[in-house]
Amino acid sequence: MVNDHMNPTAPVSRARRHEAPSTGARRIVGRRMLVRDMLVRCIAPSLLSLLFAPLAPLAHTDLAAQAASRTWEFAAQLSTAPASREGGWFGGQVAGVTQSTLTLQASLDLVRVGPVALRYVAQLDPLVRLDGVERYERLAARDAPLYVIGGTTARHGIALVPLGLALEERLHPRVRLRAGTGLGVAGFTAHVPTAAGRQRNFIAQLETTASVRLGTATWLEGGMRWRHVSNGFTAWENPGLDSRLLVLGVSWRR
Repeated sequence: MVNDHMNPTAPVSRARRHEAPSTGARRIVGRRMLVRDMLVRCIAPSLLSLLFAPLAPLAHTDLAAQAASRTWEFAAQLSTAPASREGGWFGGQVAGVTQSTLTLQASLDLVRVGPVALRYVAQLDPLVRLDGVERYERLAARDAPLYVIGGTTARHGIALVPLGLALEERLHPRVRLRAGTGLGVAGFTAHVPTAAGRQRNFIAQLETTASVRLGTATWLEGGMRWRHVSNGFTAWENPGLDSRLLVLGVSWRR
């Protein structure tokens, strides 16, 4: 006969002693349940209603109908910026460089709620001119390229900003405001803005414009564009160029 206490494989029986909770314990449990019920029934719905209140008009918006009647807009813009300064909005460190651009823009309604619309925006700059960048000559070297810098010059390039979003509001049937942002790339004929920079650069920008209706589908627009150009730390130097571009253009909406 084997004693279970000596057999390690024998099942062990543990008896649990159940005691009725004390009066103090019942009070604590009751208070916790009351707080939980208040959170679930009162506070949580109120917080959710506050969070989603701005989206309430979407419940009455026919998104399918909007998709079938989306509005395209095409614009041609000229912009110019004064000499850049160090410590701009995006942290650029290049001073004394001016920028001028020719911009072709296309935008499309994504969602419209009342007078406010969210639009997709894409820009192509077939001409970008930078004045005041370093003029240099590149000499052959065994370990690393050697640049001889002599004064400043102008560089030309092209830019594409395909990732853009903008909020637009109609203040009046003939007046509207728009604020947006965009990300893109740019290529130049030589290294910019310094000799140790790169020809290929990245673009980040913010802009705000106001438009006035001239005709049935024609608008005159003007505003400001804050543009940052840098190589994203992919070259020997990445000082960054911040420009404040004054924008003037004409757009056509269909």
